[in-house]
Amino acid sequence: MKRLMATLASVVLPGVGHVLYGSFGWATIFIGAACLFGPVANILATLHVLLFVD
Repeated sequence: MKRLMATLASVVLPGVGHVLYGSFGWATIFIGAACLFGPVANILATLHVLLFVD
């Protein structure tokens, strides 16, 4: 359930799902990527939370 909530949060704002897991370094990276790359960062952050964060 936590992974689903983190995934949905990352769709809306990249990095928020990582904060839910306590991965503040990854959250910072994806928030910065969102500033540079826009919607692509949302997709990448969502996939990262869904597949790699544990």
